[in-house]
Amino acid sequence: MKWPLVKIGEYSEIVSGSTPKTNIEEYWNGDVHWVTPKDISGLDGIYIYNTNKKISKKGLESCSTHLLPSGSVLLSSRAPIAY
Repeated sequence: MKWPLVKIGEYSEIVSGSTPKTNIEEYWNGDVHWVTPKDISGLDGIYIYNTNKKISKKGLESCSTHLLPSGSVLLSSRAPIAY
């Protein structure tokens, strides 16, 4: 089967965001998983079940980041690229 060549945005929604300020303690150590390139590059499989860092609801609301639905494909655009 030959796969068609298409722009990634034709079949997906591309989102990016920012990191909550790391010097504001109330933004961190919450219950929202915060995936970093380190988490992605250290995977033993294809699913992320837990993360080393977590942010709080206030941290989530403080910046332009997004929650992704379960089952989403997550692609790093920072080093390491394309994990």
